[in-house]
Amino acid sequence: MVKFKVKVERSGQYSGPGFGASFRRTAIVGDSAANSILSFRTDERIALGKVGYNSFMKRLSDARGADDQKMRRLGFKYQKEKFSRGLPGIRDLRFSGRMLGNVSLRSADANKVVIGMTSDELKKIARVHENRESWFQWSPRDEAAILAAAEKIFNTRIVKAVQDRFGLVRAA
Repeated sequence: MVKFKVKVERSGQYSGPGFGASFRRTAIVGDSAANSILSFRTDERIALGKVGYNSFMKRLSDARGADDQKMRRLGFKYQKEKFSRGLPGIRDLRFSGRMLGNVSLRSADANKVVIGMTSDELKKIARVHENRESWFQWSPRDEAAILAAAEKIFNTRIVKAVQDRFGLVRAA
């Protein structure tokens, strides 16, 4: 019997170069083939990171924080300034567009994909916003999207492994 577990780690607060999804697997089998089935290839880790990134950016465009709830209202002056620039008067972190434009998939290694920023100036701005209201981490919906994509990868791989092992051919 093969069991696997994918865990998405959530950072408690923005504290550095980024946050990530850590993909851990557990195979209870004495078979090395099971371990290769349950390991993500680099392209799959990047794909999972992109799923998380897309979910993260969609959540922010909907003005939702790390708890998937609407972010707090803006102060009157800041809301008025955004309206004067033709922007929506909501906390969507898109005043200039520079900060969110700097968020990207930073790295993918054997067990982890990290989303972060490169600019030190924008990291400071992100930290101020994170201290005001939590946003720069995976939300429950982001995690669910990543886990659904991981499950799809595993299911596809397990079906293929069974077909290869037993010489089964998929019906057209």
